[in-house]
Amino acid sequence: PAYLPRLQEAFLHLDGFVRGLVAVRRSEGLGEKDDLLDRLMVITDEGGLSEDELYNILVFLFVGGYDTSKNVLSIIMHLLVDRPEIYDRCADSV
Repeated sequence: PAYLPRLQEAFLHLDGFVRGLVAVRRSEGLGEKDDLLDRLMVITDEGGLSEDELYNILVFLFVGGYDTSKNVLSIIMHLLVDRPEIYDRCADSV
């Protein structure tokens, strides 16, 4: 319960970001980029998703992508610290 206000604030921040992202994309013209966002917006415009569902999907995509990337990078760093010979090989290849 102590974290609930911070979680709500974070959600509102992300929600505002995705709403702005969709607004900018709509102003640029739908179909210009032909990416996932364009496709989701077309589905929304055709009635397959509500606006709120579109925004929630986008928030979940950002959160899911962040968490997965953070976890993989943390595991890789942990493994490299335990295996200095592999760490050295990675450093040499840069």
